[in-house]
Formats: sequence, structure tokens, C-alpha cells
Amino acid sequence: QSTPGDTHINWGAIPTAVPRFWLRTDYLLWWSKNGPLSAPLATQGSINDPIPGALGQPNTQILYGGNGIDFRALNGLRLESGLWLNQDETFGIESGLFLVGGNSPRFSAFSDANGNQIIARPVIDAVSGSEQSYTDSSPGAFAGGIVVANTSALFSWDINGAINFVQADQFRLDGLVGFRYLN
Repeated sequence: QSTPGDTHINWGAIPTAVPRFWLRTDYLLWWSKNGPLSAPLATQGSINDPIPGALGQPNTQILYGGNGIDFRALNGLRLESGLWLNQDETFGIESGLFLVGGNSPRFSAFSDANGNQIIARPVIDAVSGSEQSYTDSSPGAFAGGIVVANTSALFSWDINGAINFVQADQFRLDGLVGFRYLN
């Protein structure tokens, strides 16, 4: 109820406008399928084999490779900005970039100081086509090992022309035409 002298304010619909400039940022959490790694990269062998560490030898065991590389979850960031070029907000420009990745699964295997266990890298002899190995350690001869690092990263930037096709109270349809670099 109102009494004489009360002041009434009509709070009705306050007009809102789409801002002429926008800036967005997103945190990204992506998964990718396993990276290809069908060839074994590191083996363990026996001094009793004719070619220690080579594939197909009785005592050779694959230490790394022969299956896909699991990069697990990849973190990233996306930034976007844009500007409408006219008052009706029908023509504008938009730009963005994103970066995902940097995850580097690693594998390492080393012999002891005396070169025990044979650590090798299986190879195929280019001349004969036969299985061979490049040894990184050999008992009583030399000590060593192998380190494998895999990196997965995805980077992109783009610049676009923005066109508004339809604009209603609760609906808006915009289109983009432009260039995107993806690496």
C-alpha cells in the first residue's frame, strides 16, 4: 500500500547492451590419444646372445617402446578478444590464441659402474636389413644408459572478421571469416 507522498520508482527492464569490446580467457584440460611409438627404443640383453640387445635374440627384453606414448592430461590456456567496428555491432574483428601441452613423459635406463646390465638400442642394418643393436653399456667394457623424452604441445593463433547475421532479445548469430595458424 502506498500513502500520499510516497515516491515510486519503476525498476522495469533496464536496457543492456552487448559490449563493443570483449576479452575472454579459458583454462583448458585436454586429453589426447596415445602418441605413436610402434618401434622399440630401448632393450636389455644378455652377453650370451650373438647380438646382445637386438630384437629376436633369446634374452632380449624391450624396456621402452613398442606401444603408444601416454601423455596423460594436458593443461592449457585460451585467450580471445574482439571489437565491434560499428555502433550496430554487425561488423568486427576477433583474435585469439591457445596453448596446450608441455607434458614430457620420460624414460631412462642405466647400467651400474661395471656396465651390468646390457642396455641397447635396437636398429636395422641398412645394408644387410638384419636386426642389430647399438649398445649403451656392456659388462666389463663400458657403462652407460639411455634417456628418452617425449613432448606434446599444441599452439594456435587466429585473426578473424566477425559478422552479425541475426540479433534478437535472447538470441544472436555471429559468423567468423579469417585465418588460423595451428602447430
